[in-house]
Amino acid sequence: MSKIPNLRKISVSPWANLETIVREAGDRYVLSVKPSPAIFAGDSWDPERARSALESVIDATRGSCHLEFIMKDISTVGYHPERLWEWERIAMQVVEKAQ
Repeated sequence: MSKIPNLRKISVSPWANLETIVREAGDRYVLSVKPSPAIFAGDSWDPERARSALESVIDATRGSCHLEFIMKDISTVGYHPERLWEWERIAMQVVEKAQ
C-alpha cells in the first residue's frame, strides 16, 4: 500500500481480514469499512446483530486507524426502508460511544 502514491482510503469489504488490514494500514489511511448488506435482506430485522457487527469493527480498529462505515450494494430491505434509518442510528450510537 505504501507504494501507491497519494493513497488515502482503503476499501474494506465484509469478507476482508480486518486484523491484517489494520496491522498493515496503521494510522496512515482511512479504512472505508463496508458491512454486509445482507443484514437488511432477511425476513426479520435484528438491530442487535447490526450493532454487534459494527462494534466488532470498532473493537478491531480502536486507537490504531481512521475509520468510516459505508453501507452499499443494498438490493433489498424486505419492503422495510426504516431498517436503513435504524441502522444509521445504531451506527452513530456505536461511533459516539467509541469516542
